[in-house]
Amino acid sequence: MAFGPKQLDGAALAAAYADLDHSAWLTAQRQRAAEAYSEAPWPEFAKVSYHAWPLFGTGTAAGVTYPDGLPTSAGVIVRSLLTATNADLAPFKDYLFKQTGPTDRLTAFHIAHLNSGVLIQIPDHFHSDQPVVLNTRLLAGQNAHHHVLVVVGSDAQVTIVDRYTGEDGAASADSVVTEIVVGENSQVNFANVDAFGSNITAFIRRHATVAANGVLNWTAGVLNDGNMLADTSTDLVGTGSTADVKVVALATGKQTQGLNTRVTNIGRQTTANILQHGVILEKAALIFNGIGHIVKGARGADAQQENRVLMLSRTAHGYANPILLIDENDVKAGHAASVGRVDASQMYYLMSRGLTKDVAQRLVIRGFLGAVLTAIPLPTVQQELIDTIERKLIHGQTVAHQQN
Repeated sequence: MAFGPKQLDGAALAAAYADLDHSAWLTAQRQRAAEAYSEAPWPEFAKVSYHAWPLFGTGTAAGVTYPDGLPTSAGVIVRSLLTATNADLAPFKDYLFKQTGPTDRLTAFHIAHLNSGVLIQIPDHFHSDQPVVLNTRLLAGQNAHHHVLVVVGSDAQVTIVDRYTGEDGAASADSVVTEIVVGENSQVNFANVDAFGSNITAFIRRHATVAANGVLNWTAGVLNDGNMLADTSTDLVGTGSTADVKVVALATGKQTQGLNTRVTNIGRQTTANILQHGVILEKAALIFNGIGHIVKGARGADAQQENRVLMLSRTAHGYANPILLIDENDVKAGHAASVGRVDASQMYYLMSRGLTKDVAQRLVIRGFLGAVLTAIPLPTVQQELIDTIERKLIHGQTVAHQQN
């Protein structure tokens, strides 16, 4: 159903998912989302016409598997959302669906049709050099509506890798929503890697809040083959909190990828940095919307962003839209944006050393994306990203040669 249903029946949803829900509280959240759905606005993605996309798949099957199982780490609580009892949910109820409630139509549909999810709690004072890795695979032909909540206590230090791949085969309409809570004086290194196939159309929403003196280093790799919307937002609510958000995206074929990356400075002396680098091949479209917002009262805040896109095809479409919203004095803010082609002088230098044009072009792009790739905290995942980028670039170059 391309444009989605006009309304959702909460009672019908409660009955349909009765065998999945182990908590009356979760069923009530479905019904609340169903009630909000018809009046909720569409999420805004500037320059992306997505309303005809098949984003409203349904189904009570989970639609995901965990090839490595759920993560296990001493002291860390990990629960399956759908099988969690009211007692299991108790530590999470103050946070679940609070940051990503049914405030827009796609998120409301996601909550109403939720069929899989994971809850992760990192306790106070937790410190570990070993990353918590959640490897999730979306199944072909099954519509997954997957929700992840990560709650990090105070004075903790943790690295979390949230990796998604997709099974080839029949088409599906999937949604992934992630909530991250960073406690006071904690440092969280969070990396999400999305690599869905062309058979998956996806809506992705991720939101974080960072408490006083908390630090969130957020790295995102967006390497899907299908049409995709990704909204990534962070609220710096505590004094002295920091968010450093890096995004790398690659668009190929005829796909459209629309990315909103937003950081809101709410607390005083907060620091926000957004870096987005993207590459477009063939007839694809890639849209970066970077939004920095300093609200009234956020004195001493600093909001910086950089959005850059490289186009490797005359038929590609790229946009880098920096937006600064400043409602307070005594702040710092700045932005940079560019959409262009591979630097000719760099190409000349590499080719003068004996490299072919294609190899030289790929090396320049690898360097362009390197600032984000090197921030991926897990070497194996970092190498997978590099391999995926290389594969997509070679394919795009081959198509370009065939068209010439």
